[in-house]
Amino acid sequence: GLTAGRNDEILTRWNLEKILTNRVRGIDSNPTGDFSVDYADMPVGAEIGDFVHESDVWSFLNLMTKESEDSYYPYSNDEYRALFKHSLWMVPGVKEARALKKLMLKHPVFGCGQFNIVNVAGNGDEEEASEEALKKVRKAIKDAGDDYTITLSCGKLTTGVTVKEWTAVFMLAGSYSTSAANYLQTIFRVQSPCNENGKIKENAYVFDFAPDRTLKMVSSAVSVSSKAGKTKIGDKQIMGKFLNYCPVIGISGSEMQEYSATVLLQQLKRAYADKVVRNGFDDSNLYNDELFKLQAVDIKKFDELKGIIGSSKAQPKAKDITVNDQGLTNEEYEEAEKLNKKKKKELTPEEKARLEELKRLKKVRNDAISILRGISIRMPLLIYGADIPYDEEITLDKFVDVVDDSSWDEFMPTGVTKEKFKEFQKYYDEEVFIAAGRRIRNIAREADTLDPTERVIKIASLFSYFKNPDKETVLTPWRVVNMHMSDTLGGWDFWDEQHADTLDSPRFVDRGEVTAKTFGKNDAQILEINSKTGLYPLYVAYSFYRNKLEALHKDEVSEETKQRLWNKSIEENIYVICKTPMAKAITKRTLTGYGSVKVGFESISWTHFSRDGYAIFSFANSSNS
Repeated sequence: GLTAGRNDEILTRWNLEKILTNRVRGIDSNPTGDFSVDYADMPVGAEIGDFVHESDVWSFLNLMTKESEDSYYPYSNDEYRALFKHSLWMVPGVKEARALKKLMLKHPVFGCGQFNIVNVAGNGDEEEASEEALKKVRKAIKDAGDDYTITLSCGKLTTGVTVKEWTAVFMLAGSYSTSAANYLQTIFRVQSPCNENGKIKENAYVFDFAPDRTLKMVSSAVSVSSKAGKTKIGDKQIMGKFLNYCPVIGISGSEMQEYSATVLLQQLKRAYADKVVRNGFDDSNLYNDELFKLQAVDIKKFDELKGIIGSSKAQPKAKDITVNDQGLTNEEYEEAEKLNKKKKKELTPEEKARLEELKRLKKVRNDAISILRGISIRMPLLIYGADIPYDEEITLDKFVDVVDDSSWDEFMPTGVTKEKFKEFQKYYDEEVFIAAGRRIRNIAREADTLDPTERVIKIASLFSYFKNPDKETVLTPWRVVNMHMSDTLGGWDFWDEQHADTLDSPRFVDRGEVTAKTFGKNDAQILEINSKTGLYPLYVAYSFYRNKLEALHKDEVSEETKQRLWNKSIEENIYVICKTPMAKAITKRTLTGYGSVKVGFESISWTHFSRDGYAIFSFANSSNS
């Protein structure tokens, strides 16, 4: 909520990539949100000075003026146009400004005669080249009356001047590496107080179309690091104060989201989180810089943990941490960070010693990470199967709570209890962990929107990120599942005959009588006796589904038919035994996703034999499953 009478600044970021077929850009392939013009690759027949991808820029102008009930675009209705009566649009250069004005004058809204497009970029308007930029803008605003003005600039009027009538700035220039100082200096041009004819400016708005850049600029404004592991305890409070003064609102399509400090920090670290996911949580970006500050008592705990994890089979040998290695205090650590940015020849002997200390501590950190790895690589599979509503985030605390004790014992290294893990929880970067967990769940959720064949491929690709923790809980790779099942039962194999490469479309393997009596029979039933990931049942369910599909004429096949046959195969042909509730949840996620298959879920029955025994469930509509 904004307080009336306060001169608030509102940062709005749009994700145009999800809205436009192609990004709005010129020949430049970097998706920065720039309107770039490249004259070396002008299409045949185009005039010098036109945009290379003019249709994309036109689409952008249409979006800004699109009228609909759920539209939040700034020129989509009279109410919004009144808010942005006078605005500043930042473009990359002189030629871009001239091309944009030319195109806007042809547009049915911007070129209707109510908008005065003022180009102050330089030589963009030859007939007005002698006028000073500020005089041009003030004259246009004075003459506007009930009409509107849009000022196009590539740098002019962003320092040392005040145009109090501006209420919005559109950032159509720059990149992720844009200087934060220049960016902030520009956007605060529109914050000057204004009382025009009794109307007081209460809010100022910034519209940016390069989402990641927006978030990085905000973090720079309050000196909060966007790098993995760098978030300090007080950063959320600092960010929260800034967002109270300058809210950041994200818009994707017709959906709006106001960013909290926590969500914004997660978004900033999204790139690191994606890398963590791709590496199966075997990545240094998952940890924070508390590992640089280990004291003797902390190092002793790590060596004890190494003794526990080292007893697990197939675990890479962890390095010992020397007990005499001492960590840095917060003040010393921050000092060393600053020294690292200085040129070597400018360093004093004492400063060089400090840097050597930091280098040594990095080695200590890497040794600690090699120990934590044995726990971390088991996290993705548990996050994937976690029985938590999709809209809720999985924090480190929630991660521990959602996994039951028997499942924790099955999937975590022997001897690493929940209590033991909590001792080391503080060394993980909370925002990266949450963002990585969100990425895993997003991929699984996206798979639910695909047809069964594409969904199987998507889920299998997600499993390829997960690491195999040890020989006691082997997570059989999808390639081996296909090789094993096609060699024994036959069915539909997603790999080539040598099982060297995946196929775009699976191939049918016929093993004669055994294939005919299993996948060839609609009422056949197959039991998986110890499922952890659900990949074996996934192969079997798909083979049943595909044979049912092949029996239909192509005119009978629709997306609804495919989903019905998939549901039917899971309900009638598959039985699974799981050792723990988490194994059951993971298997269920693999087969049915986030509830996209509803039939039969309510009748899943459980029988617990003992903590070390087995629980059996099926997806059949049967009370005696």
